[in-house]
Amino acid sequence: MIVVIGAGIAGLNAALTCQRAGWEVLLLEASDRVGGRVKTDFISGYQLDHGFQVINPAYPEVKRLNLKLQLQSMEAGVKVVTAEKNFIVADPFRNPKNLLSTLRAPIGDLKSKSSLISYLVKKQRVGIDSFAADLNSQGVSGPLYEKIIRPFMRGVLLGELDQVDAQVGRELLKFFAKGTPGIPLNGAQALPDQMAKQIDKLNLNESVISIHGKVVTTDQKTYTAEKIIVAIDGANAANLVPEVTPPKFNLSTTWYFATKERILKDKFLIVDGQSRGPIVNLIVLDQISETFAPANMQLLAITTLNPCNENEVKAHLRLLLGKLPHDLELIKEYHIPRSLPVFTPNSIRPNFQQTRDELFIAGDYLSGPSQNGALLSGRLAAEAAIS
Repeated sequence: MIVVIGAGIAGLNAALTCQRAGWEVLLLEASDRVGGRVKTDFISGYQLDHGFQVINPAYPEVKRLNLKLQLQSMEAGVKVVTAEKNFIVADPFRNPKNLLSTLRAPIGDLKSKSSLISYLVKKQRVGIDSFAADLNSQGVSGPLYEKIIRPFMRGVLLGELDQVDAQVGRELLKFFAKGTPGIPLNGAQALPDQMAKQIDKLNLNESVISIHGKVVTTDQKTYTAEKIIVAIDGANAANLVPEVTPPKFNLSTTWYFATKERILKDKFLIVDGQSRGPIVNLIVLDQISETFAPANMQLLAITTLNPCNENEVKAHLRLLLGKLPHDLELIKEYHIPRSLPVFTPNSIRPNFQQTRDELFIAGDYLSGPSQNGALLSGRLAAEAAIS
């Protein structure tokens, strides 16, 4: 038997990989639900994901799962708001109606804009460590960088681009260039929920206390396993397995505001091209799917990175919108201290860790700061365990 500890998406994918290979698998989860950091709440008719939980169908590991997520797609591009004007930058191949606005966008000349395409097809230059330096070295600089790439990728990575490993940043930017992100019809929680339905043996509300050799002791029982895969949060994994180095995390806060006024009709991710406040990005969820909010209500999802209060968020939102609706109401605020693992320049990414013959470690902190990273780590750890 293989025991997998942790039913986040890394642990779920590890369990599924082993189970499909014919192994008996027991998946243990300390909480009362699967998904880990991927979570959706339903409050008074509003569908609220914890964090920036859009799913990119271009992720290879998401494709491998072949789930029916019923993704409600965003527009393939970004709407940039500045004090002077608003403009849209979109992929002309996926979004031909926005070709003219993209060409007219005040982000440099045609040569400058083509530098981004060149960057996406060229290999990373040797000796460049940070994502920001990698972009700038190939001409992705000036207004194109400051107004588009930096604000967009800060929202993806939840950190500054000069503090992110070049390979990690390039990899994620390429995925977003290939795929149009979306939100499952039933929220991000649909991803782990659909995976969990395929697991034969899943025990919720059972906490692992210790691992000694092949023996796993929980608060309820003791199990003897041929292989053990630890796929819990990196900080908790370090408490359970001394060989694990606790990762650092970027924090974020998701704010959900509602209003009866239809102030926005965009399916684009909205960013501030001048970084005039704490808001990193804004999504108008009711425009992506009317089922995400009660009838005749507009639902705004806002991401911030640095500590701030509601008044500071509203002040920045006023700059982005021009004015605030009189009935704007904060529905929910989610502060997520461990939003994504940090991958500083020159980070080593082993994808998974094997500490003993029978013990394997999985998690996005070993592979990449994304859903794809978590799923990949789980699968690779499982394949190593059963090989």
